[in-house]
Amino acid sequence: MMHKRLKVGWWQKEVSYQLQKFYDDFQNGLRPQLVIQAPPQHGKSVIINDFLLWIIGKDSEKKESELKIIYAAFSDALSTRANRRIKRFTATKTYSAIFPRYQQTFPTNQDLISFGSDGYFRNTTTGGAITGESMDCITKGTLIATNKGLVAVENLNINNLILTFNNGVLSYEWLCNITHTVSHEIYRITTESGRILECTGDHGIFTKHKGYVEANELSVGDNVVCIWQENIHENWYYDTIRNIEKISDEAITYDITVANNHNFFANGILVHNCGIIDDPVKGRESANSATVREKTWDWFTSDFKTRFSDNGAFLCILTRWHVDDVIGRLLETDDTVKSLLYPAIAEHDEQNRKAGDALFPEHKSIEFLKGVKRVMPAATWESLYQQHPTIKEGNFFKPDLISVTDAAPSNLQMVRAWDFAATANGGDYTVGVKLGYDKITQLAYILDVVRGQFAPEEVELILKNTADKDGHSVKILLPQDPGQAGKSQAKSFVKLLSGYSVLVSTVSGDKETRASPVAAQANVGNLLMIRAGWNREFIEELRNFPNGKNDDQVDALSDCYNHFVGKKSGWF
Repeated sequence: MMHKRLKVGWWQKEVSYQLQKFYDDFQNGLRPQLVIQAPPQHGKSVIINDFLLWIIGKDSEKKESELKIIYAAFSDALSTRANRRIKRFTATKTYSAIFPRYQQTFPTNQDLISFGSDGYFRNTTTGGAITGESMDCITKGTLIATNKGLVAVENLNINNLILTFNNGVLSYEWLCNITHTVSHEIYRITTESGRILECTGDHGIFTKHKGYVEANELSVGDNVVCIWQENIHENWYYDTIRNIEKISDEAITYDITVANNHNFFANGILVHNCGIIDDPVKGRESANSATVREKTWDWFTSDFKTRFSDNGAFLCILTRWHVDDVIGRLLETDDTVKSLLYPAIAEHDEQNRKAGDALFPEHKSIEFLKGVKRVMPAATWESLYQQHPTIKEGNFFKPDLISVTDAAPSNLQMVRAWDFAATANGGDYTVGVKLGYDKITQLAYILDVVRGQFAPEEVELILKNTADKDGHSVKILLPQDPGQAGKSQAKSFVKLLSGYSVLVSTVSGDKETRASPVAAQANVGNLLMIRAGWNREFIEELRNFPNGKNDDQVDALSDCYNHFVGKKSGWF
């Protein structure tokens, strides 16, 4: 609508149709949830920005404008870019001619655009604040250290350079944003040298030993970073907190955002400029981090989704990185979510293109896409461009090269390695893989897999029954977790398996390193598998490793193979 030079193909028209249907369902109170998965640099952001401009304009035609939009992106840059585009386009003559009743209102800043009687567009980052009030604020009159000296927070403007701190070095950074609101639960922090700071309880204060701590979680005796009020350009020092008290239930407060170091000195004390302290790592590293994925899912379920009204709608357009990302979990747990998948290169004949055709040839030709694929790792191509956060051909393992056989030779040396889940029904599985190894041919055979989400008492029963079934010729490999609990569990299992050959190991090293020896053999056809009902799930886990949701079977297989040909010093 607003991008007159935009290249347009069938894909833009298809997505626009789906967005129109999404909006109609929203207006009819059907609470639609739509996920659109598409490759990078194919115009996703442009389409969504036009859609946002359109629905904001449509809402302005109503007598009471109450449309509330929360827009979350993976970075500040993307989030604020959407904010700027909406401000810029709604101010044009073209937009005013189409939607003459649209009116921007107060407050409006780089994180919020207010319009109509009670509507708004609030942009944030994944994991960031999305509440109607700023999360962390300081009170009116607080002095901020700037390149022009100490300035009261209410007198700051975006031309100010703010004094910041990074690893012991003071430097100036640009002030990006300042907002004010009414906040609750104001705390007063007093230091031994007489520094006094009044702020909301969730404002981050930097401490010597604990990093950033929310004001209401500080303790008397904590050391904080301060500067000399008399000469703010001189070196910093540590001061000690003498007193912390709650002084007010409500006050006018200010929230400022500083670039790069994301901190500033308020009344001489170093504080953070946002309630979320740890920024998530971007890209593949972030996707492969279970901790980051868990934090993002917690934000999505506990913060983002809780802001929805009863008739709210959810729209997500993204490029997939990982099978266990937020959308992967959402699609697995909520069957009311509609998912549309658009691979960069068609994998089969579709309504608008044939297998092998490009998604947006007017912008990214098939020759260009094939060139990208040639130089890109399989995992990245499949995730980003084909929207398969699993690796179809296999990357670490090539499971299609694992032959399935109905019988194994009789002269095999055999072991069964176990990998235990931390809790029953907690997502991980307890797995026991039985592997046979032929020393003459140097071929390995996966003979059996036991797998389930068992309670502790069930694990003991399964362990004992499996050992009885395998017989005394099969060695049993048990992992030992670090700490006293791991030692106690291993000791208990060894006692349970009295009479069998049991080896216990404290497993060390990352999963990929441990799996490399068996993967190398699997990928040249030296690993075989007995035909059984567990084959499909086993193959899928190998196919997705190390990006899959589960890796328990890979861990157990690795331990089996490394017992025969790898480093054996860990077993005792």
